[in-house]
Formats: sequence, structure tokens, C-alpha cells
Amino acid sequence: MDAKYVIFFLVVLVMVPAGAVACMLWHPFRHAVLVVMVWSTCIPESVGINFLSREFYRTTTRGLEVSLADLCALILLAALLTDSSRRFRWFLPLTIPTLVFLGVVLISWGCIGDNPAVPAQALEVPYPVFEVKLYPMFEVAKMLRGFLVYLVVTNYARDDTDFHVFALAMGLVVMYMGYMGLYNRYILGINRVRVSFGHANSYATYMAMMGAVMVSLAVHSRSLLLGGLWLGLTATAGISVILTISRGGLLAFASGLGLAATFLLPRYVTVKNVLLPLVGALGAAAILAKSMETLAGRFDADTEADMEYRGIYNREARLMVSEHPFGVGMGNFSAFSWVRYGELADPDLHPGTPPHNILYMTLGELGYPGVLAFALIWARFYGLALPLLLSLRTGIVPALAVGCVVGTVVSHIQNFLHMTYRETPMYFMMQMFVGVAMAARFRLREDAQRAKESVRNEGHSG
Repeated sequence: MDAKYVIFFLVVLVMVPAGAVACMLWHPFRHAVLVVMVWSTCIPESVGINFLSREFYRTTTRGLEVSLADLCALILLAALLTDSSRRFRWFLPLTIPTLVFLGVVLISWGCIGDNPAVPAQALEVPYPVFEVKLYPMFEVAKMLRGFLVYLVVTNYARDDTDFHVFALAMGLVVMYMGYMGLYNRYILGINRVRVSFGHANSYATYMAMMGAVMVSLAVHSRSLLLGGLWLGLTATAGISVILTISRGGLLAFASGLGLAATFLLPRYVTVKNVLLPLVGALGAAAILAKSMETLAGRFDADTEADMEYRGIYNREARLMVSEHPFGVGMGNFSAFSWVRYGELADPDLHPGTPPHNILYMTLGELGYPGVLAFALIWARFYGLALPLLLSLRTGIVPALAVGCVVGTVVSHIQNFLHMTYRETPMYFMMQMFVGVAMAARFRLREDAQRAKESVRNEGHSG
């Protein structure tokens, strides 16, 4: 057994029980674990390990991943289950839609035939066969890990302090990743910055999601100093996106800022919230002016030809579902692209690249049932989250909830261009954002019930 696996198992055997005990004995230690869990999503390679790794296979999940975020989630789960002062919620919103989606994944997995041989022209694939019965297991394991994170986050966030800790954790991540982006660009000289992610578009998506949260906290903050700090972190996220030169990332970031401001500014009509947007607009104009030459070169590229080329991958997905009603299996798009559908879609296409659009990727791998199940999850979520967006309540809980809901929208904008939802850092962060939003929904509903009971009791006493 490799030394890294021995070290991993020793860490698990010591760290998880010790961390759980520390959380039980000293409540604030939970907050530290939560901060580490959030932070660990931004450095996936440094704090994770893969079992059954298939690094040469082109997909978003190439092994049974276990990361520091998983260990932190287990620590928090143990601490929350042993906390008699809190009722643990097992059956959360989105459980049924998630089970429906998982059911489609399992049916699709069960329909897969034998492992196809790797074509001779696939020189970069050092395996004799594509292990199409193995790759779906990687995706299912990631789904279960993500649901664990969602379960823990939703049960963790109960009082204002918990939500403030989330805000702090996300602010620290933006500071760190912003610094790393600047270091990569201006010290290491990397043109399209990607920092610790596999692609510049992934880094752009991650920071654009964070930007939606940062601007929400900037609007919420009462003091000019604190609002300026959160606005500075919003700018840091924006600069990071610019450094990636990602067209979709810039669109997603700007959309996130606009949506968050639309839902929150009517709740916080203050002098600060008049001044800060003006300062932010001037700063953004200066940054864009400085970066215009680089950005113009990127936007002047032949976008129509690029989208047409990406459309070939979508054509592959349609061909797959025409022969496999439940798709070719989650994680198997690349394999079947090499084996059959790449050449059918376009003989000149270099096979193996999954679609950039998450819906077409889901279509090819899970068929129309998978697309409908995926849509069901997010339709249910936004149906539950809509009152959070339309409410006029103020405070850290509704403000952070708005930022997180808008952050998921930001991610979905990129999902039509770069399938980032299926990448572990963005997938885990999405589960955290959904968990924060659902925790806020529980909290605000409980506050409303207590208010009604208080009014009722005052009426009886009168």
C-alpha cells in the first residue's frame, strides 16, 4: 500500500474521532471545523485523495474521491447527532427529488453492457478497455458525499452566529483565492489564471459564485467600514474572474451582482448603499479599462464558430439518447464518444470531450429521464427559495440566504457553457449554498411561528 494511503487512514482514524470529541466538549470548535470545510473546497488537489484513480480518463470525477471537506462533514455530523439541544433533521427538502435523480442514475448504470475496448487511435488512454461499469460509481459516490455536506450544513446553521461563521469562511476563501489569482498572474506570469482548479473557467465559476455572496453581505452590513470590506472582497472576486479571461464567467459574475442587488437593495435603503455602488462602479470601470485590451482579444474571438464546434458535442448526446433511452451511464460520455458517437457526430471531431452544456451532458449520460430528474431538483429548490428572495426581511440570515441562492444561479449560467456543476469544488459549494438557503428557510419559518405565538399569548393575557 502506498504511503499516502497509510497516512490517509491514520488521519481518518485519529482526526475524525478527535475532532468529534473536541466539538462535543467545546462548542466553538464546530465553527473552526466549518471554516476548514468551506476553505478546503478551493484546494481540491492538495487536501484530497483518489482511490481506484483513472486520471487519464476524460471526465469530471476520476476516482473515489475523499477530501478534507468529507472528513470535516463527518466530524460535524457526529457533533450534531450527539447535541441534545438540537433536533437533527434527517428528511430535508430536496430529499425526494434527489432520490428520484439517484434512481435514474442507478437504472442507467444497470443498463450498461460490457466494457468496450479502447480504440487504437486513443493513444492518450493507457487502458485496454473503457471501464464503463466503474465510472458511474465515481459519480454516485460524489453525489452521496455532496448530500452529506448538504445534510450537515442545513442542520448546522441555526442561529445568527452560525450564519456569521459561514460568511467569515467564505470571505476568507475569497481573500485567499484572490491572492493566489494575483500571484499566478503577476508573479508566475500565467495568462489565463486557474490557480488550484483544472481549468480557468472552473476558477471563474467558483469566484463568480462567491461574488454573489460577498455583494449580498456588503449590502447587508450596517457600517460603512464593514460594507467597504465586503465590497472589497466583491471586487477581489471580480478581479479573479477577469484574470481567467472567461466570457461566461464575466457574464455570470455580473448577473450575480445584479440579481443580489435587485433582491436586497430595497430592504436596505441607506446612504451607505448609495455610496458603495458608486465607488464599486468607479472601481469596476478602472479595472475594466486596465484589462480592456486582454478582454477585447478574448471577446473578439470567433464566438459563433466556437459555439458551433461545441454544438457537435451536443449532437453526440442526442445520438446517444437515440440508442440508449436512459443514456450511456453517468461518467461514460467520453468512453462512448471514443467508441462510437464522436465519429457519427462529425468524422473530423477529436473524440472524448464531454459537452460543455450540463443539460446535454446529462442527456447523453442519463437520457431524458435524467434531464427531467435534474430539472426537478432545481425547480423544487427555487420554488422553496423564492420566498427568501421576495421577502423584505433584514439581517444576516436572509442576506446570506439571498447571496447563496443567487450563487447557485451564477453557477447554472456557467453550466450552460462549462458543465462546472459536475466538478467537485463547485458541486460541494453548491450543496453548501443550498444547505444555507434551506437552513435560513427553517430559521425564518420558526421565527415567524414564535412571533405568532407571542402575539397570541399577549392577546390571551390581555
